[in-house]
Amino acid sequence: MSGPLESNENFTETLTGRHHIDAPHIPWHALRVSTALQCDDGLDAQALLNFVISPEIFGSDRRVLSWLDPDRTGYAYDECTALYGRLYTWLGRAQDAIAMSNVLERQLSEQGWLGRNDIGYAFDTALGIDAVREPSLPLNQVIHWLTSGVACSRVTRPGWWSQSYGAHLLKCLPPLARHGRRTYAIAIADDIIEKCYDGGRFRIHADSQATYIHSHCYAMEGMLGLQAHPDVLLSAADWLSAQMLPSGALPAWVGAQNERYPSDVVAQAVRLFSAVDPSRYSTEIEKGLQRLAELQDPSTGGIRYTLSSRHVNTWASAFALQAVYWAARPPVKSELQWLV
Repeated sequence: MSGPLESNENFTETLTGRHHIDAPHIPWHALRVSTALQCDDGLDAQALLNFVISPEIFGSDRRVLSWLDPDRTGYAYDECTALYGRLYTWLGRAQDAIAMSNVLERQLSEQGWLGRNDIGYAFDTALGIDAVREPSLPLNQVIHWLTSGVACSRVTRPGWWSQSYGAHLLKCLPPLARHGRRTYAIAIADDIIEKCYDGGRFRIHADSQATYIHSHCYAMEGMLGLQAHPDVLLSAADWLSAQMLPSGALPAWVGAQNERYPSDVVAQAVRLFSAVDPSRYSTEIEKGLQRLAELQDPSTGGIRYTLSSRHVNTWASAFALQAVYWAARPPVKSELQWLV
């Protein structure tokens, strides 16, 4: 067998016909991704891969767009740009990962944080820690916010999940741990779990009784990356399993009015079930993959946000690509750090 770096070069050349440079942080498992993109549930995995590497997903400033839509193009999104930087590294696409790093470093130098609508978010900024060459600025900013018990630089929607110190912020913690702040990360995890965990589910924050499943999954992803609180993680997975409909759909909200069944949470759930216990959740994995196949847009290969939506969602597509791979080859412990 050829070495990992040689195989990664061949893989990227096969996909795009372009030569990609090497980088020391290429994951060893990238050479296997090409052979694992097989799905027996109707989802065209190669088309999905082609979507996430397509130039169409980038805005004029080279940030990743939130979605593609023939009627209304999405916004340039720091969070998605950071996510795709990590995704491209996982895929072994060094040149593309470096391009995302350059864009993120420009944003950080101009703003001091990552976010949108002139608001810096701890979540978005934390995703950038692993996607840039010099992580000290985002690392310190995230620690400052979390220590202050806030989720963002200013609040415009009081009580809203993404602007609240709450469950979704658990996903900020594995990057901190990977950069020498594990003790701090565990302390914050303990605090958030105490405030938000409620009998299997994560409420969005301490003052709410509602669960936003996207946030619940982010909380699980944080614990998975930290390898902490395995009892809470398994209980949260069981609760998530119970929310899945026979169609494989998951509601956006539990404990509050729900009007949609989005794709991002399905892709997140398939990844989580594959990582936590693929045998225990084999039925849910199969149903989730079938649901994602229904949500796949035939013209672009990406994943639509809902069945009725024309938005081909970039973050849901990234999650779905990793979900297909992990469903075929459940991740070993070392691979959990590559959850995007």
